[in-house]
Amino acid sequence: MIAQVWTITGQPGGQSDEEREWTQRVLDEAVSRDGVEANVVLGDPTTGQELAITFFRDQAALDAFEEFSSQKAAESEERSGGGLELTAHVYTDVMAAESGT
Repeated sequence: MIAQVWTITGQPGGQSDEEREWTQRVLDEAVSRDGVEANVVLGDPTTGQELAITFFRDQAALDAFEEFSSQKAAESEERSGGGLELTAHVYTDVMAAESGT
């Protein structure tokens, strides 16, 4: 398993309803792609910071996802009017556990 973590720094105050709907559509579209195992976005409205984490089956899935990921990052930057700072890092050593319930 591989994880790509985007660190997103925006304006404090959290996402509007329209932004949340757009983010959910992007997450749904992303997880439907081959090799994408899961997506999670963590946000702190008091600071405007978010982490967007995507888990991939393997390197080939991450490679295939890169164009989509870059496109959505550019759209997000455009939607914010240039007020976002976006950085991505890939983690190749990922461990996880699932709840039995």
